[in-house]
Amino acid sequence: MTKIAKCTINTSNMQGNIVSRKFVETVLEFPESNFLKLTEEEVRGGTSITGDSHVPLGAINLTRYHKNSTKVFYDMRFLISPTQHCGFIIGAQSIQRDNILNVPCLTVDDNDSHGNPISENRKIPPGTLATTYFHIFITINQE
Repeated sequence: MTKIAKCTINTSNMQGNIVSRKFVETVLEFPESNFLKLTEEEVRGGTSITGDSHVPLGAINLTRYHKNSTKVFYDMRFLISPTQHCGFIIGAQSIQRDNILNVPCLTVDDNDSHGNPISENRKIPPGTLATTYFHIFITINQE
């Protein structure tokens, strides 16, 4: 069965890929009995962008691909969130491992890629976390 989902790519999400419980149960039609046990690290949870604690209910493996790509991501682990507003999120580790986004053009030194000096107002201080949020449409293949 194939389902379409709107996905957020979150480069600052170090907790992992996240999907809401509502999405898993109502859209994908997986019962709670399909939830996988969390690892010790996953049980500790994480902190949301608002500072709230985010503790997943379980995990689920999903296979996903984009309708305009031949690349298929098999058995990606997603943490099941109790909150509805998280939707469907691809986290930083998957973004980097699967090369989902190109490296952004951010600079932390005095020169651009051509060796030209950069004005002070365009510099990004070292240690700054750059976050990118946008939506894509993906297809989740559920077998």
